[in-house]
Amino acid sequence: RPDDLEQVMRFFAADGSVLNICVVRMVVLDLRALGLCDMHAWAFGCLSKSPSLHTVSLDLSENSLGADGAKAFASLKNARSLRTLSLDLAENPLGDLGAQALAGLKDAPLLHTI
Repeated sequence: RPDDLEQVMRFFAADGSVLNICVVRMVVLDLRALGLCDMHAWAFGCLSKSPSLHTVSLDLSENSLGADGAKAFASLKNARSLRTLSLDLAENPLGDLGAQALAGLKDAPLLHTI
C-alpha cells in the first residue's frame, strides 16, 4: 500500500542514524509495480551505511527506475558487510548508463552473490 511504502521510504531515508541504532542484517522487499522512480531509489542508497547489513533482496520490477535509480542501487557496493544482493529490475527504463552503474557492483569487495 502507498502509505506503508511511504513509511518504509522515510525509515531508509533517515540521515543514517536510524541504521546505526538498528541492527539491520537483512532487507527483503517486494516493491514491484508501485510506480517507484529514481527519487525513491536514493532512499535505499543509505542502506550502504548499515554496518551489519549482509543481505538485500528487492523486487523492483515494473517500476519507473532510470539511470539515476540504478546509480543509487549501485552505491550498495560500498556497504561494509553486504555479501548477497538480489535486485529484480525487469521492466524499468534503466538504459545504458544504468546498466553501467550496476556493472560496478562486481567490484564490491565482500559481495559474493549478485
